[in-house]
Amino acid sequence: MTREIKESDWKVLRRLHPLALERFCERVLSEIEHVNNDNTLSFHRRYLDIYEIVERRDREMGRIFDDLKRSNALTMLTRMRANRLLMEEECPSRRASPDEAIQHHRAFPDFPRADRLPTRFADLALRGATGFAFSAVGL
Repeated sequence: MTREIKESDWKVLRRLHPLALERFCERVLSEIEHVNNDNTLSFHRRYLDIYEIVERRDREMGRIFDDLKRSNALTMLTRMRANRLLMEEECPSRRASPDEAIQHHRAFPDFPRADRLPTRFADLALRGATGFAFSAVGL
């Protein structure tokens, strides 16, 4: 069974989609700039690291942003919020809570969870450390 959001919230999400995409791209370019400015690495190593970043982030971008349609809106919204690409006040007014959306869209194989990470990362996440995608959705 597919859950859809209200028409008004769908319109808001369609407007926020490009903004979230811009934020994502800004982060990727910042990550690339950081690698490019690391003079302790050879030019070849920097090239290889940047290539890896672009490949990895391109797959991530596809999982978050591709297939913008109303039937996928809750999944997309959940992923955008999990990656902190939308601020709380920007989110559509009638949205499913993160827990509700995640329960509805049960398994995201690419979705990070504390129980799938090495212990030291899981410990940090469970203590509320920032910088982890799953901390934004209350997993």
